[in-house]
Amino acid sequence: MVNINLNFELHESLILNKLRIFDIGKNCDYLNNYEMNLKLKNFSKKYYIPLNKLLLKLIKQNNGKFKVNFFLSGLILEEMKIFSPELLESFKELVETGCVDFLGGTYYHSLSSEFSEIEFEEQVKLHLNLIKKTFDITPKFFKNINFQLNSKFLNIISKLGFEGVIIDEKGSFFNIRSSEFIYSHNDTGLLFNVKNSNLSDDLNKNFHNLNWEHYPLTENKYCNWINNCVKNHNNEIENNEIENDENKISKIDELVSLFYNYESFQIKNESNSNNIFNFFENFINNLLNNYNSKFILNSELKENINFENVEIIKENIKKNIDTNLRNKTNYNFNFINNNLQLHSLNEIFNLEESIKKSNDTKLINDWRLLTELCHFKYMNLEKFDNSNLYYGLNGYEQYLVYMNIISDLKFRLKNI
Repeated sequence: MVNINLNFELHESLILNKLRIFDIGKNCDYLNNYEMNLKLKNFSKKYYIPLNKLLLKLIKQNNGKFKVNFFLSGLILEEMKIFSPELLESFKELVETGCVDFLGGTYYHSLSSEFSEIEFEEQVKLHLNLIKKTFDITPKFFKNINFQLNSKFLNIISKLGFEGVIIDEKGSFFNIRSSEFIYSHNDTGLLFNVKNSNLSDDLNKNFHNLNWEHYPLTENKYCNWINNCVKNHNNEIENNEIENDENKISKIDELVSLFYNYESFQIKNESNSNNIFNFFENFINNLLNNYNSKFILNSELKENINFENVEIIKENIKKNIDTNLRNKTNYNFNFINNNLQLHSLNEIFNLEESIKKSNDTKLINDWRLLTELCHFKYMNLEKFDNSNLYYGLNGYEQYLVYMNIISDLKFRLKNI
């Protein structure tokens, strides 16, 4: 049997207004709500709601055998309520089936776990409360931004009652033998559910890539890769048991964890032969009907695994961001690679204590909005990110706009 853990993430990056130096102190809005409204409404109608309808169809036609996990940031839930209530209702319809689960995370999709333990814990609590209030579900597994790990944040989420974390097999956290293994953190007992990066990227990055060596991706090809992945995993265990009799590792149930972005389901080719919605529907049905697959929710993992067969991780897990830029090759943070990004990150998090002491609700919320990841991602000077085309700024221009907003934030703080 092939056990599949399927996850989807939805978060829309915030769009900043182009504040000039002359706008500082003039009570300007930091976010371009008009553009954010247009973008979410457009994407919801064309991609997100149709995808949710497809997921609902798959659950119903397979009598609940198809199950799926979601990560929705607090910000995207806020935007749905204002700009796309139909999208929010489509998620609530999925919840009613009993075949979906939600991941915990940071409310503002921020890098707080790397810069502030206090703010990180507060954002995680805010997100937990919002998911509970909106869907009446308490997340059991946690997904940190870009899958980064460090030991301090693991202690925090363990204290908050999480059972495990989604991690990336390509992250440089510890030596991952295989993404099909389930691991456990020695200090906290948290389970590590490892995303299969290659199989996830086959859909996220390569489905529409005409230059990809395996193009086009078909449902049969994809199912075979998943099945072969499990076979290789089982062979590895059997070989290990023969070669290392004294430290024999018992065979564990295989688990293939896939993590997709909603943005990947944009239709770039309307032809039926290469429509990602048609592909996904056939892929799921093929897995269920021809590969003896079982879909499992993250909240079901702890009760369905044999802890005697879980590998224990004892290595110390360090922070991922090198504030001195000595290591530019970190897989998860290859876009945090210049002094503009680090300067702006330090500037915003250095304001935390004074902002919170103000007890000004709007000021605190505006500060938190400025901790969202993509503000810094768009300051990348090595390449122009197409997702920033919505307001057409290069990395240096993004930095200047951001720092003008920081100056306005400081002005407001000073004049409370």
